[in-house]
Amino acid sequence: MAFFFKSQGVAPSLSQALITALSENPPANNDVAQARAAVLAATVQPPARTVNPWNVGLALLFLVALFVGCLYTASDDRLEDLYTGMVRVFQVMLGLVPGALLGESSAR
Repeated sequence: MAFFFKSQGVAPSLSQALITALSENPPANNDVAQARAAVLAATVQPPARTVNPWNVGLALLFLVALFVGCLYTASDDRLEDLYTGMVRVFQVMLGLVPGALLGESSAR
């Protein structure tokens, strides 16, 4: 599931290449067949991926809100238990958000 990046599917260009390949008569020579297959395979383009700025901004805004909440609860002694819980959640999210962003960007 893509959250930080959006991509277009490969299905349209792959479908067109398959329709073209299946509509042609197979050549008798294997070398010609391999050359034609290479040409058709080159027409299939990998999907273009772009960053979804709203989702990245929302994740960063969530981290900032958690950080501000941690600072607010740290200033009041009565909120010490809440502060401890919020710091733990902030630590988890500080690892999860960049990890998910980098993992999704490196996935194909």
